[in-house]
Amino acid sequence: MRRRVYDEPVQVEVLADRPTRFTWDGRGYEVITFVKMLGLLRPRDDVDTQLWQVRAQAPGSQTPATYELRRDHGVWQLAAVWEPSVRN
Repeated sequence: MRRRVYDEPVQVEVLADRPTRFTWDGRGYEVITFVKMLGLLRPRDDVDTQLWQVRAQAPGSQTPATYELRRDHGVWQLAAVWEPSVRN
């Protein structure tokens, strides 16, 4: 697997304090599984950050992929996409 780093805005739907869907590059993705990798909240130090790793699938896609979503002060970003390694 290869991790491709991004820093792009995404729209995330949250239900019960977890991401359930997100929109990136005009496509909607349904979250299948998730892991909250990091959650920091320290208002005194102006820290409010979460990092999630999710398995998600776009409609019509055959296989899900792994994405990292970062939330900082309520703003969501796509942090990374895990892609299969291509071997020649």
